[in-house]
Amino acid sequence: MSFKDLFTKRSLNFSSITYSSPYEIPQSPKRNQLLISLVTIGLFASVIGVGTYTYFNDTETSTDNTLVAGVLDLWVNGESTGSWFVSIGDMKPGIANLTAPLMLRIVDNPGKICQKISSIVCDQGNQTPLEEAEENGVPRYDLASYTYFDLNVDGVPVIPDSLYTVAGRQNLWFCMDTVFPAVTDIPVIQSFHLMDTVTDWAQGDYCNITEEFMALQTNAPFPTS
Repeated sequence: MSFKDLFTKRSLNFSSITYSSPYEIPQSPKRNQLLISLVTIGLFASVIGVGTYTYFNDTETSTDNTLVAGVLDLWVNGESTGSWFVSIGDMKPGIANLTAPLMLRIVDNPGKICQKISSIVCDQGNQTPLEEAEENGVPRYDLASYTYFDLNVDGVPVIPDSLYTVAGRQNLWFCMDTVFPAVTDIPVIQSFHLMDTVTDWAQGDYCNITEEFMALQTNAPFPTS
């Protein structure tokens, strides 16, 4: 047999699968039957092996589970809406004027307390002859810049007296590190007083302010503005 006859293109049939190769080396029928037998045994062994490696197992299922967010509700004087008013009349230089005490309560969860003053609007009010004379035609009514404010929460001075004016505290949150238990009354005392350097230009002037209290969850960062 020539070299060319040995490497001609032939086809081998294994059952219904046909494989062709231009350089196939002829195989004897017995060798082919042996190869098929080995493949069959291997496949059979692999099928048996699947059942051999099973393990005991047990599964329990719980249904109808729920996730519910907690509630952090701040009450002031027994109400959950902003219904308190800071009203101080007849302020005089050098005399502190206490507001009516507030009672805060954080409902459902413990938390921290913050306070802020904002939206300050001042006006001339009713002018007196002494005020007009001192102003001499140049209106002056920046009362908030000459009024000190201090804040005491649960017996702790959060804002000491004579440190900040009302205007100087505008839009600034002051917070306590203390974590107050839920459903616990937290007394708040705050006072306002005119500087003792204020003169007749302030007579009859007034300011409207907005006051906010905030309750924070125990791990929340303090607000910056």
